[in-house]
Amino acid sequence: MIDQLIILAEAGHEATEGVPPQYIGIGAFITMLILLGIASLVGGSHQRDEDSEHHSDH
Repeated sequence: MIDQLIILAEAGHEATEGVPPQYIGIGAFITMLILLGIASLVGGSHQRDEDSEHHSDH
């Protein structure tokens, strides 16, 4: 009986292994950096700088 319990515990342990938490954390960090880069490109803060340079020339 105990032998069967040990076998079931080992099988359950192997079945529940998934992606390590470190990979999830690194993936979330990289995703956030990509989203920050896209937001900074699309946000338009660089366009205000270009507009102020054009207006100062006139």
